[in-house]
Amino acid sequence: MLAYKNYIFDFYGTLVHIETDEESLDFWRTIAELYSSLGATYEASELRKAYIRLVADEEANLAQPSQLDYVEIDILQVFKRLYTECPNRDKLSWKLDLETASRLIAAAFRIESRKELRAYDATVQLLDYLKSQGDKIFLLSNAQKAFTLQELKQTGLYDYFDKIYISSDYGMKKPRPQFWEMVLTENKLNLSESVMIGNDFTTDIAIADSLGMDSIFINSFNYNEKELKEKNTSKVPVVEDIGGVMEVVTCMR
Repeated sequence: MLAYKNYIFDFYGTLVHIETDEESLDFWRTIAELYSSLGATYEASELRKAYIRLVADEEANLAQPSQLDYVEIDILQVFKRLYTECPNRDKLSWKLDLETASRLIAAAFRIESRKELRAYDATVQLLDYLKSQGDKIFLLSNAQKAFTLQELKQTGLYDYFDKIYISSDYGMKKPRPQFWEMVLTENKLNLSESVMIGNDFTTDIAIADSLGMDSIFINSFNYNEKELKEKNTSKVPVVEDIGGVMEVVTCMR
């Protein structure tokens, strides 16, 4: 069996475990207090509704010109609009650096909503091994750069990747084939020497399958045997965790 030379990983649920909660009213009270400190007045429930509305509006604005599915907004635009379109916007008197402020709000938003973040036990071991073999490692993640870049660094994984592709940077996300084709083209990757590793059949596995590339599915959602049979229509290898990928990779050498 031929070993792969290029490994393309999803991030959340594949290399790291994360838990977030953006539903708690206490969470929205904290974010409302942050906006209030900048002069924008919101009630917690009002802010939550405005956030959801503006996310949907940004998605519609991005999809409308191209009529394409699987668009990815830049969440920083939402945080900016929450300030400029706040209920008391006519009374705002501060001259705010919106770019800097939106990044600070994004950081606070993520820290306050995040309950847990950690790399899986075998993640570093696997990435160390691939690097020692001279393999190329890429990240292809449906995510927000404003959140994910810091979390890559926080988990100690940032420096392992030859290149990082985060969907909010490109306005599109998996499983749109163009997102994956960009990775192939920019890095001159051979399909037969490449593999996609992820935990979502409808994005990670689907995008690889659409291009005729191998993939490995990580069952981090703990699907049972019946569910896996229904979802795994491409019959790709299934492992229970990132340690299972390590076993597959080393057996191919």
